Amino acid sequence: MPLGRLLGRQIVRGGESLLVHGVGLTTNVEEIASIVIKAQGGTPVRVRDMATVKEDHEIRRGAVTADGRGEAVLGLGFMLMGENSAVVTHTLKAKLAEVQKFLPPAVKLEVLCDWTELVDNVIWTVDHNLLVRALIFALLGSLILALTLTPVLPALYVCVGRGAPKRTCSAAGNS
Repeated sequence: MPLGRLLGRQIVRGGESLLVHGVGLTTNVEEIASIVIKAQGGTPVRVRDMATVKEDHEIRRGAVTADGRGEAVLGLGFMLMGENSAVVTHTLKAKLAEVQKFLPPAVKLEVLCDWTELVDNVIWTVDHNLLVRALIFALLGSLILALTLTPVLPALYVCVGRGAPKRTCSAAGNS
């Protein structure tokens, strides 16, 4: 392996787990085992003299479950700062559908929390409030009244029995 970061896994001691990593030029396990740690009385002490060196499995650091069906693989989609959230959520859903075509039939991509509808509802609410303010301003001719009355409109909807528009994502983001 060329110069690079080498991960040596962990040392467990007294209930603590220490991760070992470094920079090196080794290409296989035997080269790692042959590294001299120190010389004691003119005799080299190598890594293999102090520890067992072997290739092994990845260290498990946790698990994900979904809908009570056992373990699952979790992937997250992130949006870069300044991006259009509506475009990002719709594009992500389209890309997931593309990826699904290449997976084995037994492997299914499922969205656990879909923010698309929440984003669409927020955009609708902003557009709706701007339109209502524009109408109030046009009808009453007062910018002050338009800005003062519109924050009260959601309460007015509830009072006249219409209720607020249905929301499908909870505050915690679960759909």
